[in-house]
Amino acid sequence: MQNKTFNIPTHIEFTLYRNDYFDNLMITNILRYCKNYSDSETKIKIKISAFFDAIKKNKIINAELEKLNENISSTTFKPNSVFFLKNILQNLPNVTWLTINISYEKNFTRIVTVDKTPMAKFNYNIIEGVLDLCDVFDKTQIETFNKYLIKIDILPKNYLERKSYLHIFTSDLILLVESMQGSDANRLLAILDKFNSTLENDNPILLLKTDYSIF
Repeated sequence: MQNKTFNIPTHIEFTLYRNDYFDNLMITNILRYCKNYSDSETKIKIKISAFFDAIKKNKIINAELEKLNENISSTTFKPNSVFFLKNILQNLPNVTWLTINISYEKNFTRIVTVDKTPMAKFNYNIIEGVLDLCDVFDKTQIETFNKYLIKIDILPKNYLERKSYLHIFTSDLILLVESMQGSDANRLLAILDKFNSTLENDNPILLLKTDYSIF
């Protein structure tokens, strides 16, 4: 079975800096070509397809993207935000929305120290995600899970009022699953644990697909 772990995020947030060369090139084209869906004055919310369409209109970035498809010598290559974003989004195939903070900070760095070794790192936060229980459980297990949700009043008792999904914060889902007992709960916790530090720190809203049960 395909590993579904990295399919959870659907919306991530990150910062681009006006005082970084590649960041600034991306910001310029994003502002010029992308529709902004954010109501915030300090953030931009765009579709991922529009993001790539916009940055590829810049010849320098487009050349950088093409270079990343080739074999890169580790001795000459210097990672930049184009490199990081391309790799991050390739590993998060369900991401459809990007929220971008534009920073004018001059004294910033993407260098972190790990085991006394400095390395470049691109930080992002998960804002929203989706977890389809059909990828985790069979029909009987899903019905067991739904009955538990009904028992604790998260799903309505009347099946005519029930939906096949719900929105829940990751922290609440973890607490909910921890309150359950049995192998089904342990299996779901194991899946969440693969993303444990990121999901718990970011606490994104999850679209939890539970399927539709008539009982």
